[in-house]
Amino acid sequence: MGETIHRTVDKVETPEDKQLIIGDALSMPFEDKQFDFVIASHIGEHIDDPVVFCSELRRVAKSGYIETPGPLTEFFLPSLAHKWTVTRKGSTILFKKNNRKEPFSKLFYSIFYLNRDGYNFKTIKSNNPILKFINFILIKIWVLLPRTYIRIVWKDELIAETIEQ
Repeated sequence: MGETIHRTVDKVETPEDKQLIIGDALSMPFEDKQFDFVIASHIGEHIDDPVVFCSELRRVAKSGYIETPGPLTEFFLPSLAHKWTVTRKGSTILFKKNNRKEPFSKLFYSIFYLNRDGYNFKTIKSNNPILKFINFILIKIWVLLPRTYIRIVWKDELIAETIEQ
């Protein structure tokens, strides 16, 4: 597998009683409606053709859940690995080319990812209790804010579109 901008580890742990299938998300090696439910968490923003990806999810499953970073996350906490900024309109998932190359605030970014490695931009390493508290609060409230994540639960139908800038 190897390391890329989209994957930072080359070792995958698989339980002995499970099967690991490596495939292409744009052409999945599964039969039509093979699964009752699929979960695609933080994948769609990395895919070359997200409309085909969503079509494949719809083909292989009867229903599912998709979660991606939302526009607020892409604005404040961008990743150079994210090809798309994702939004939604009703039950339609919308993908727009992601041109974000820098976080809005490098300070916000570095405090949000306090003491963490593997991110595109510089983070702070500190045991300062005030910074640790601010980091803790940011992480707790981030998931509650609108447009930080896009979440769609779908059944039978999943509509995806790419939109122009």
